[in-house]
Amino acid sequence: MLMRINAVLLAVTALPLAIFTHISFPVLLGVGFVVSLMQFTLYPLVVALANDMIEPERRVSLSACLLMAFGVGACIGPLAVGCAD
Repeated sequence: MLMRINAVLLAVTALPLAIFTHISFPVLLGVGFVVSLMQFTLYPLVVALANDMIEPERRVSLSACLLMAFGVGACIGPLAVGCAD
């Protein structure tokens, strides 16, 4: 439930960045700060939920897969957004 609330709040918070193309710099910094807060809290929630649902002997490999997936997303995401402009 907490992860869903976090994901919805992240989407709602990031919505002004997607809708409004010309935002003043102070507003951009404020919204970006809140979006970053929501993003940085989403990863630990995902890891905790995944570790609760898997058998103990597979937790290390799960953590490696999650780190790889989030790392690839962190690398490709900004490149994809940069190419979209």
